[in-house]
Amino acid sequence: MPSEVRLSPKSRRAILQQLSRERRAELTAHFELAVTDRRSSEAHVDAIVRKPSLDFRQLVEMLRREELKAACEALGLDSRGREKAGFVERILAPGPGGEGPTVVSTTASPAPPPPNGHGEEALKSQLRRFVVETAGGFRGRDAAATFTSRSR
Repeated sequence: MPSEVRLSPKSRRAILQQLSRERRAELTAHFELAVTDRRSSEAHVDAIVRKPSLDFRQLVEMLRREELKAACEALGLDSRGREKAGFVERILAPGPGGEGPTVVSTTASPAPPPPNGHGEEALKSQLRRFVVETAGGFRGRDAAATFTSRSR
């Protein structure tokens, strides 16, 4: 097994963000890394990610099974199984382009701009139309008329 791991900084951050602040502090102490603010979780992540000579394979192998499972989920990898070695290999396996796995975003993407450029009024109109159509589908065909007459 080669010891050099080619995970992107984004993937490394995704893995480290699954850990508690205490666990991150344990890892930075183990690798004797300088942390700007030991109270800050992100400071521990920054110290680990920014250290180019850190053997990330060794760090990943130090993680507990539950932490590895959470890291696999954050990276969009298969998180089934019980063997710690399986999780480690999935995390460190090269993905497309020879780098590690790509990070799957768990946050919602920003809302697209309004379609016709009228801003808030267009959005309100679209929401009103959606609610009216939905109400008509659940309460009979004249529910839309009842809903609109009460809302105005």
